[in-house]
Amino acid sequence: AGAGAKAAEAKASSLAAEASNAKTAAVAVADHGRAAVDEAERLKNELATTAGALAKALEVANLRKTATDAATAALARERAEARAALEKRDRDHEARLEAVDARLQVRGGELKATMRARERAHEEAFAALAT
Repeated sequence: AGAGAKAAEAKASSLAAEASNAKTAAVAVADHGRAAVDEAERLKNELATTAGALAKALEVANLRKTATDAATAALARERAEARAALEKRDRDHEARLEAVDARLQVRGGELKATMRARERAHEEAFAALAT
């Protein structure tokens, strides 16, 4: 009976040591699990911060693009308006030049007629003097 009790006591001691070792391992696993959860939470927060920063950067880039597009459109409108104004000015100048040219042609014709009339008058005067 004594040997059986000693064997049972040894077995119980061995089982108690295994249980203690299992408990220590379980505590270590739990600590490791908590550390992993903490690290996952930290990474989640870091990712959220980075995503927020990226969203802000994208919003700023979109605003800049919108402003650039608006400025480009305004410049294109101004350029078109300036081109139209220059073309109108050129047409107006061309019309004035044509009007001046027409007046000069009329005046030239009048001067030629006057010169011919003077020449005839001179010829008539010389003819009258010759007779």
